[in-house]
Amino acid sequence: MKKLELFVQVEGDKRTAVVLVDPSDHVAAIGNAARAQGLPVPTDGTMCFVGDLEDPVREDAILAQLGITDRARVHLHRCRRIEVEVHFGKETAKHRFPPNATVGRVYEWAAKKLIENDVDRGDHVLQLCNSTNRPSVDLQIGALIQATACQLCFDLVPVQRVEG
Repeated sequence: MKKLELFVQVEGDKRTAVVLVDPSDHVAAIGNAARAQGLPVPTDGTMCFVGDLEDPVREDAILAQLGITDRARVHLHRCRRIEVEVHFGKETAKHRFPPNATVGRVYEWAAKKLIENDVDRGDHVLQLCNSTNRPSVDLQIGALIQATACQLCFDLVPVQRVEG
């Protein structure tokens, strides 16, 4: 039986591990394989989020029965939802996302909510509050925080342009 190759991210760690699991394995095997790759997967209360699904999958479910396919993205986290706050000028927008939501997905939501002009939306990026860190759009937001917080703050800031 061909193994599934999965791309796994975990809470509080920006690395992505490639893990191999059997389609006949339980979901819990993903966490074990990620630990073997050196990712700090918590041993208690960890939920598994697959692809863009809003809700975690059951730990005792069989991968093949869930329809998990080769090269799927998986996120392991103890938070079911992350309260995301985005600041733009004097405005603030809040929304709850699953930890497997990408920074790009949060950006799309925030830009539509806070910036009226389509052209201006393309001139902004998300930056972690009180920092200069502008995470990649494909990073899952759960990788940015530990489960003790279950909240994340961004500023919507202009992309720096060099004009000649």
